[in-house]
Amino acid sequence: MATNKKAKKRLAIIIPTVSAVLLLCGLTLWFFAQNPSDDNSSEASSKQASSITASSEMVSSEPEDTKEITLDIVAPDKKSITVYKPDYVVKGSADPNYPLTINNTPVSVDETGLFAHNVKLNVGKNTIEIVHKDTTEVYTVNYQKIVIKSISPSSSKTVESNETLVVSCVALKGSKVTATFDGKKITLYTVKGDADASDSDYEEYAGSFETPVNQGETKSYGKVAFRAVSDFGTSTKYSGNIKVKKFDPAKFDGGNGYPQNSEYLNVGEGYIIEVVNYQAETFNANDATDLSRPTNNYLPKGTVDYCSPYPKTFTLSGKETKMYTARYGKQLYSTSPRGTVNTKIYEGTLPETNSVSLALTKTVGHHTVMTFNVDWKAPFKFEVEPQKYKSESNRDYIIEEPTFSYIDITFCYADSLEGLPDMSNNPVFSSAEIIEGDYDRVLRLHLREKGVFYGWSSEYNSQGQLEFWFLNPTKLEVANNEYGVSLEGITVLIDAGHGGRDNGASGYKNGVHEQHLNLKLALEVEKQLKALGATVIMTRTDDSYIEVDDRILAIKNNKPDYVISIHRNSSSNINASGFSSYYFNPYSYDAANTMLSEVNSSGAFKQTAWTFVRWHVFFLCRVTDCPTVLTENGFVSNKAEYSEMLTEEQTEKNAKALVSGIVNYFKGQ
Repeated sequence: MATNKKAKKRLAIIIPTVSAVLLLCGLTLWFFAQNPSDDNSSEASSKQASSITASSEMVSSEPEDTKEITLDIVAPDKKSITVYKPDYVVKGSADPNYPLTINNTPVSVDETGLFAHNVKLNVGKNTIEIVHKDTTEVYTVNYQKIVIKSISPSSSKTVESNETLVVSCVALKGSKVTATFDGKKITLYTVKGDADASDSDYEEYAGSFETPVNQGETKSYGKVAFRAVSDFGTSTKYSGNIKVKKFDPAKFDGGNGYPQNSEYLNVGEGYIIEVVNYQAETFNANDATDLSRPTNNYLPKGTVDYCSPYPKTFTLSGKETKMYTARYGKQLYSTSPRGTVNTKIYEGTLPETNSVSLALTKTVGHHTVMTFNVDWKAPFKFEVEPQKYKSESNRDYIIEEPTFSYIDITFCYADSLEGLPDMSNNPVFSSAEIIEGDYDRVLRLHLREKGVFYGWSSEYNSQGQLEFWFLNPTKLEVANNEYGVSLEGITVLIDAGHGGRDNGASGYKNGVHEQHLNLKLALEVEKQLKALGATVIMTRTDDSYIEVDDRILAIKNNKPDYVISIHRNSSSNINASGFSSYYFNPYSYDAANTMLSEVNSSGAFKQTAWTFVRWHVFFLCRVTDCPTVLTENGFVSNKAEYSEMLTEEQTEKNAKALVSGIVNYFKGQ
């Protein structure tokens, strides 16, 4: 009892003492808060307030593992959609702590909250019911078993005599498609566009007929019959009646002074085509549509030639495109599929021959510049030879290695070419020679090393002279870093694919799609390259839409030594994974191959069936100015890879692999 009394007595003394101390501390804190003695005390008080606020937020917020995660469906992206394949993948994110069912089937959700589930569809309407916690979402997926989706021409059409009639259709991928018109049957080829359509169920097919020479009044020659044979069945569709106008010999019988066995075409001499854009891509005259090939080249603004009186008109990807055939043997866009006006057509007369002479050769920055005097701005051909491709006839320009050893510049219509550039100290070329043809002159520039070339561009300067800019190799300085070299003096352009209204491939979370992941990675690559001393040009630094021509002009205006375009892949096969790199011109092959090798060595991605270096017609890859590599950094359709893309660790690892690919390419020069 005595002990309890002493304890109670001590407690009676302690409680008021502690209360007094606490009251005194509170008054002191209040006093200093109201009357700070100096800046430091104010800063300390501010930091303390911030700390208290942060602590308060932490206490009031839910722990991470119990945070509310709601159901977020990315695919389907609408309540009602139409598809053309019997399998459909539902994907999105959900709370992994609660069950998820799709049409009463339990679906697993990984620890990051992502899920994907394949639904087998019946022909017609299919209902997909998704249940998670207290949320139920219902979607309608209409499966249409259509072999031929669309054809062109689809309605009646009136065309000229002796004209190229382009026919095309969209049919199931892998189909064998034919077209028959006026008793002639052709097999349509697959059109490879500048976008990666590997995730599509359909492909575009095209071909062409030469229309009859109708000597009478306009008459119908019947319909075009399209037939597609696929694993899902066979389908036939018909165009409207094709009417052919009376042949007008006046537009073709003027002749052009060149025999039929030459590469020059009889297009008459009344109409001129002029390049009005900064450059215009050229295509083979005998191709039905705009098939990009590394064996063709761009022509600079101002180039002129005679052209056919009638355009070749065709529809691909729902867009009507017009092309004119130039006399020197190539086709050019009137207006490109993107709406860019590339050329203008007008009546006029051009000289029959051209005189070309070398004005000077000089070094400007990283370039060798050759300037030529010309009588008029005639077209030219630029060829990297001899290069062996897998199959030029099938438009498969995959190469196993660069085999070219010289550059041929054919000055069309030239009856004289004077002056040879001094190549004695040139880092790219060893010598030059002139080859005389029947109707033109060729400047052959021999390379110092087989298969080694870095890029070129052309333009007419303010004096009307034709200039060729050839990119020179660069020498790296030794540096004390993990690569052993500095990138001082090197300019790299980084293109973050898509952006703004162009999402690219859809991810598993709304608001985090390819466009965002591309930029995230591109900014990290920029950071690492700058740390090595490189000058870096970005086509975009935020989530904005950049026109393709603006991306190309960024290259033209900044003259980089290397271009890398950063993308993410996607597939209807949710198990598809890995890294791939793409090139177009043969002199970009080494850069693309080095990139693949370095990424594989880094372990940033597992090597799979989708790991490769490959030729493709991506628009940016077709740039000729310097080595250009388009990279596909994993699949956003793969849950595991998508989850990794969201982390800083994988972004830094991926970026380092890309930087290694760039550095080692330059170390190999």
